[in-house]
Amino acid sequence: MDIQNTPLQKIHVAADRMRKIQLERIPALAENIREFGLHTPILLAPVPDWPDDEFQLVAGHHRLEAVRSLGHETIAAIVLDLDDTQRRLCELDENLCRVDLNAAERCDHALERKRLYLILHPETKHGGKRGSGDQMANFATCSAPSFVENTAEKTGRSERSIREDIRIAENIAPEVMAEIKSLPAIADSGVGLAALASLPQQEQMPAVEAIKTGEASSIREVAAKKPKMKTEKAIKGEQLQVQRRWERQKAKDEERARERIAWFKSHCLDDGLFMAAMEAAIEQTNEIAPDERQTIRKLMDDLKERFDSVPYAPVYDDDPTPESGDPDPQQDMVAGGADQ
Repeated sequence: MDIQNTPLQKIHVAADRMRKIQLERIPALAENIREFGLHTPILLAPVPDWPDDEFQLVAGHHRLEAVRSLGHETIAAIVLDLDDTQRRLCELDENLCRVDLNAAERCDHALERKRLYLILHPETKHGGKRGSGDQMANFATCSAPSFVENTAEKTGRSERSIREDIRIAENIAPEVMAEIKSLPAIADSGVGLAALASLPQQEQMPAVEAIKTGEASSIREVAAKKPKMKTEKAIKGEQLQVQRRWERQKAKDEERARERIAWFKSHCLDDGLFMAAMEAAIEQTNEIAPDERQTIRKLMDDLKERFDSVPYAPVYDDDPTPESGDPDPQQDMVAGGADQ
């Protein structure tokens, strides 16, 4: 790659660069260049439909502005033949390899790099159902390393760290990410970013505001104060417990209803008296709960259809006709059933 001295006025800086220039760094960098010279040329790329002698900046924004502040008219540069996607990817790699990115910027850069890398190497995105023919074909034809492998090699960071950066960037709302880049309490803390990414996106901006206003000193403190939300699994478990309790209670109610029916039947002398006693008990007894009363009614409806086949043992085995002056036991049972 040839190094050429390029006029500063022929170099254009895109407005959508991922990393904004830090003006406070320019004086120190300019003094270093004045004393020792520019050791690393900036990177440029031609743009379609532009004049051949005009270029877009790829990497080296701070160096460009430092040289400009010294009054120089040209700067040492390397011109690369890149399309828009490659230019953007090269810019990100230049930034990711530097040590002065904060954690939030690093995560944001990594997510954008993944998007661009998959545009250039779509075969590295192993989508579809695992074990499917399409996925196996991808593995067979893929010559480029995966995004994580490539980024780890470029930056010298572990694949696990790259995956964590992507997880954080994907789970933090874009407007929240833009807000926290200038907040060192969050942007410089990997732990804080991980905690922020774990919050629902609608709760992230209020958490950031709590840090800005001093209500909390960290995202972890905000998360600790937040009421614990029940997981879907826990909610389903509670619903299952309620269902089981209801089924057990229903079984108990039916058993109690059957016992009441059996008691009434064993104390009645004929079918009509039995049914009358049950109806009286259901309508007038406060001790029978509404649910149990409904259960008894259902059992009675079933019993009416098959009453003849249900045996019962009357209390009075001798002559059921009462002696003169004695109370009628059948009338007592109806009254007694109603008073239960």
